[in-house]
Amino acid sequence: LVEQWFGVMVDRGVPLNVQHYNVVISACGRAGDAERAELWLRRLQAEADVEHAESLEPTCRSYTTAAKAYALRGKWQDTERIFADMESRGLALDAWGLSVLLSSYLRGRGSRRLPMTSTRARGEAAFRKHVAADLEVTWPPLRALRGLIGKSRFEELCAELKVDLASVPE
Repeated sequence: LVEQWFGVMVDRGVPLNVQHYNVVISACGRAGDAERAELWLRRLQAEADVEHAESLEPTCRSYTTAAKAYALRGKWQDTERIFADMESRGLALDAWGLSVLLSSYLRGRGSRRLPMTSTRARGEAAFRKHVAADLEVTWPPLRALRGLIGKSRFEELCAELKVDLASVPE
């Protein structure tokens, strides 16, 4: 339905922007169709490249929404791939993106795709990178990290990285 709505907008000459695409990406993701969500992200990228319009540049929200559809299925490789593409375009992973990435490891851990120790290591590495870049740390990714690596390792890592849990915003 949302894709039909988008088509009507195109047919009527409505000037499109990134928010219109984000709605379609989100709807596909909520429907459990990660591949289609990514297809719409790629369409947005192509439009931005052709039109050279700032209003069509994919945002962190565009990438994170598409990545979340994969993360919900534990498809950490696809989640990582989308975020790597985002970073190659000069966008930094925000707290919501970190939460999505960590949840992809959490959902994919212990599967044949990735041993549990590897998911923990990947999660720790992502968190270290985020903190080293001096990006905001909030409780949603911290909860995902704690679930991934366990309470004691979580506390050790936060102490090591000097993350003051008492001052972290919700």
